[in-house]
Amino acid sequence: MFKKLIQYFIPDHFTTNEEEHRKAKITVGALLVVAYFNVNYIIISILFEYAGGLYSQVPLFIVSISCLMLFKNKVFPKIVHTFFFIVCIISIAITVYFTKGYESFITPWIASTPIVALLVAGKRGGIITLVVCSLVLIGFYCLYLDGYSFPEGYNLKYKNIFSFTTNIGLILILYLVAIVFENTKNTVCRQSNLNFSLRSVYC
Repeated sequence: MFKKLIQYFIPDHFTTNEEEHRKAKITVGALLVVAYFNVNYIIISILFEYAGGLYSQVPLFIVSISCLMLFKNKVFPKIVHTFFFIVCIISIAITVYFTKGYESFITPWIASTPIVALLVAGKRGGIITLVVCSLVLIGFYCLYLDGYSFPEGYNLKYKNIFSFTTNIGLILILYLVAIVFENTKNTVCRQSNLNFSLRSVYC
């Protein structure tokens, strides 16, 4: 089911080149994983009365679906990647801001974006995202040192369960994106070995 969904969003011209097809699978798989978690956190934000989650996750969900459609309609991948990761960084910054800023239990999520960007957009995209995310974290830290009072914009009686679901979500999203990357890599390796074996037989 998931493989068919990934294939649905990949334009036909990517299937003629193994490496491009692999990169396309990783991009689509990561976008689908993020969209799935967006839905989860929209539900969680409603349950925990967290307006900041809705401010960040609803737009990110729309952007994730939009990026899938843009990719399917043959928009240049670098444009899709740039658009998506800019919105991701803004989205995470919003969630951090509305959960006590630098002291937020969501702060570790800032580290997730460069990791996903590295897998999806390559080294250059990963480095650029790393620099931007580091600057975001530095900004939060400077505000924290300056004594800025960040809001905690959710029902505090749910703080423990909210923190738990957020932390487990970080583990799961990184694992699932890594699984997409690993499965795609293994598929390409098997196909390459098969092609090599066939050439050996017929040559």
